[in-house]
Amino acid sequence: YGVGNDAVSYLLDGVSFNERHSNSLNLNLIQSEDVDSIEVIPLPRGFLYGAYNNPVGVNFITKDFISIQPYSRIRYYQGTNRDMMFDGIFNAVVTSKLIASFDITNRIYDGTYDNTDYSIWQGKVKLKYLLSNAVNIIASYNYNDYNAGYSGGINVDSIAALGENVNDVLYSPLDNPPMVYPNGELKTLTHLPRLRFLIKPAEWMRSDASLFFMFNRYEKNTSASEYSENKTYGLNIRNDFDYSIFKFQLNVDYEKRDIYSSSAFYNSIDSLPFYVFQNQLDADLFSVSGILSASLDDGNFIPSIYYKTSTYNKNYSQPTSYNDDKTSHGIGVDLLFKIKSSFGLYLGTSILKPYNSSEQEYALIEFGSRYQNEFVFADLKYFYNEYDYGFYTDTGLDILDYIRFGYLNGLGLNLKFNYWKLLLESNSSYSFSVGDKLMGVPEFQTQTGLYYTSVLFNNNLDLKTGFVFYYTGTNNVYTNEHGVTEVPSSYKLDFTLAGEIQKTAIVYFLWQNLLQNDYYITPYYPMPPSNIRFGFAWELFN
Repeated sequence: YGVGNDAVSYLLDGVSFNERHSNSLNLNLIQSEDVDSIEVIPLPRGFLYGAYNNPVGVNFITKDFISIQPYSRIRYYQGTNRDMMFDGIFNAVVTSKLIASFDITNRIYDGTYDNTDYSIWQGKVKLKYLLSNAVNIIASYNYNDYNAGYSGGINVDSIAALGENVNDVLYSPLDNPPMVYPNGELKTLTHLPRLRFLIKPAEWMRSDASLFFMFNRYEKNTSASEYSENKTYGLNIRNDFDYSIFKFQLNVDYEKRDIYSSSAFYNSIDSLPFYVFQNQLDADLFSVSGILSASLDDGNFIPSIYYKTSTYNKNYSQPTSYNDDKTSHGIGVDLLFKIKSSFGLYLGTSILKPYNSSEQEYALIEFGSRYQNEFVFADLKYFYNEYDYGFYTDTGLDILDYIRFGYLNGLGLNLKFNYWKLLLESNSSYSFSVGDKLMGVPEFQTQTGLYYTSVLFNNNLDLKTGFVFYYTGTNNVYTNEHGVTEVPSSYKLDFTLAGEIQKTAIVYFLWQNLLQNDYYITPYYPMPPSNIRFGFAWELFN
């Protein structure tokens, strides 16, 4: 929805996974093999979930299954420049009421250019206790240790100063082009222990309650060093009530945060005639949201109304002690209308007031339609997002130095067409700014694949293979090193093959960038040239 990474609530099974200091998330920290599905919450409802009132919400739903026999799964892939991943999952019934599982992942990449390597270790341990048919207790622990070179991209200014053609050097790693930070590095360490209760005290009520602690340490070393550390103690409760035609969902979130950052917080205080720079704060967040729905005409017509209120109390301690209290609230309505089993419409709108002293409110609107039959699946959406936020660059003196994200509208189309043994899949979006210009969002982008699918060799091989075309339009991208850069449009073509053998093992083969196209998405980090990756996944029982 074009709001940027630090205006999105990234949830892990309903609990906020954002780094609390920056209110953003490095998506590499999501343990992909543990994810069952990803829920992109409709724009009008995005602010309802999590303690913080971000306008957009994305929920990563993890795998949760019971295998009577001990179950193991191994996945491995390898590509050029030591681009490798190993993931191992084990799940077993310890007793009739206790299930244990763990998942460990390691990914590494050496990089084509200097100081673009990375490594990440990830782990998850889970114990699920089936106390009764109505009560399940889940204890889990997530761990991430991320280390990466932070080069800042290729130093195009120094190349130009030498009188060389930038593009000739930019895409020539053998020439060792200069990097902005030859020795820069980025480190992130997270711990997330969680105790979760799934309770169904009655047929008309379900509860999902979690107690959690999240520790996050962030280090960035370039020409200067940045360090932040935050500790969050939290409570997350979701209650679902179902009575007759009515459904009501009540969400309660509380977080207590202790945050330290070497880069000062920059906050205006209404009672002071100047800006105050702080390094340490503790904060209390409390939010309550509710959704009331009515299922009419056998579920074919579902109107809903929802509301959320949130308070954010900050207590700064270094170097000046003071409090900063803010409130945020939002209200909205939406309608789901199923014209027939294969065709439905959605329309929703909400008003959100963010955490600031201004009384300004933002409209969030989305409507769309979905159609599905045995050959076609089509999901078309339009959204209008008034929410925006921004910041000044280092000078902070000229309005032209103000970087603004959001305040845009757009169209999205998810299309699948299946005929005979051919499958067409396309995910495309078109965005246009309501304000001055789009920031961080290309005007048009698409990922379209044409595949051959079939079950071969007496049902022993389930095959999907084909070509995938990627196109990204011109994009205005902001980075600390290069300011706002207009990134030119780019494209690439991949060949992919995946085959499932006897419903036990899967083999992968990927040939990326067949056309050897030179391009970058983030200034100035050239994307990989033509390269090959292969791998497998193998499930084992007992």
